[in-house]
Amino acid sequence: MHIFDNPNVNFLKWRWQALAVSLLIIGGGLFTIISRGGLPLGVDFSGGTVLRLKFEKPTTEGAVRSALPDSGNAVVQTYGAPADNEIIVRLPLLGDQTNADAQAAQVEAALKAANVGNFTIQSKEIVGPVIGEDLRAKGIWATISSLGGILLYIWFRFRLTFAVGAIVAT
Repeated sequence: MHIFDNPNVNFLKWRWQALAVSLLIIGGGLFTIISRGGLPLGVDFSGGTVLRLKFEKPTTEGAVRSALPDSGNAVVQTYGAPADNEIIVRLPLLGDQTNADAQAAQVEAALKAANVGNFTIQSKEIVGPVIGEDLRAKGIWATISSLGGILLYIWFRFRLTFAVGAIVAT
């Protein structure tokens, strides 16, 4: 079975155009990150309150999100099996907040005022920014050590130049 009539493709002919397109895409991504003030960090890294709500009847994420007072910064997503009717609400850290009960009361009042449905708060937790800094540091070290492991494996299995090329391409 022949897929190509002439399998000799001159890839090097287009190397500079491909490099220019790659640099353009990378530059656009970096510009976007810088113009938005860095990468958007979730509650796990920046700190905040996490609420797990259990509804009596199925409720959409959009209905819960639109009922929240500051829905632009809240993350709303379903939790567990769809039949459980559970939704998680992640709210960013507000000022020097140290009490999850205050934010939970605000969310509860807003959802009841919007008549989203009957629900109970299953859990409420505060995630501090210190935990996020620890997660970030551990993530960076995990990435560096995995790249080092790949480098060592390819170096011993093949050649050092292949290993450096694989890490740089990653």
